[in-house]
Order: sequence, then structure tokens, then C-alpha cells
Amino acid sequence: GILWSTDGINWNFDNRVTDAELAITYINTSEVSVQNPLLLGVNNNPYLAYSLDGGFNWLLSPMDVIDADIADCLWDGEKWLIIGNGTTNTIAYSYDIINWTAVSNSKTLIADATNGFIAYNGSVYIAGGLTGNKRAYSHDGIIWFQAAASFSATHIDAVWIGNIWVA
Repeated sequence: GILWSTDGINWNFDNRVTDAELAITYINTSEVSVQNPLLLGVNNNPYLAYSLDGGFNWLLSPMDVIDADIADCLWDGEKWLIIGNGTTNTIAYSYDIINWTAVSNSKTLIADATNGFIAYNGSVYIAGGLTGNKRAYSHDGIIWFQAAASFSATHIDAVWIGNIWVA
């Protein structure tokens, strides 16, 4: 389930979302046309959990474009992106959190995204996964390319620190 608290001391449990190893991303109401803040949670199942009331109540939405192990999510100010270990796709994007479009070559670029990551610095998106330690990049989050370098670690995250990516 999902735990939520308004003060960090007293916690409430929402058991409608199970197996919630969630990576929670918050977006503010000025970035999305909803009355309340929108939160997106991803877990190691082919489901997305989302909240339209700031995290108090959660809804489950089955994921059909990535059918297993959704690992990470990202809001870029315009659209959501997710990465996971799908049978045919590993990266997808959505403008409304409900309807998702798969990145058609994502399984070729990142074959195993079980513990994958996706990051954005305002100009470039970076994504990675396990098998072959491949990384991919995009300038729009829709069309992706293979990154020139590979990494030797089995799970890498990437963070933009203002002038360089650190992985």
C-alpha cells in the first residue's frame, strides 16, 4: 500500500494500491490542468498508481504499453515518461497520465529496464537499464537514440548537477 502523512509524524495507509515500491513524482498544479496536485507512482507491476488530490486517494491504472516491472517515472513539464521491463517496449510517454504511447525502438535500445532509470535536465533525457548496460538519450522524450558510452555497473542512475551528468 501507500503511506501518506500531512506532518511526517502521523501516517495513514491506503491499501488500494498493493506492492507499492513506488517512485513518487510530484507535479504542481501550475504544470497540469487539474484542480489538485497530481502524483504518479510506479511499482514493479504493470500498473500505474496516480492521485488527483495530492496523494490522499490513489487510483490504479493498468499499463498496456509496458507490461511488466515499471521502474521509474519522470515529469518534464509537458508530459510523463516511464521506463520498465516490458516485453516489447521499455519507454513510454503520456500527456494526460491515462493514454500512453510506447517509444517504438525502446526495447532495442534498452533490452532490460527492470531497475531502469529515466532523467531529464531541461535539454536531454537519459535512460538506462540492466542488460548490456546500455544507455539511451533523447532531445524530446519521444525519439530516442543509443548513447555512445556504456557502463560496467548493473544498475546506474543519472543526475544532472548543473554542468555535467553524474552516473
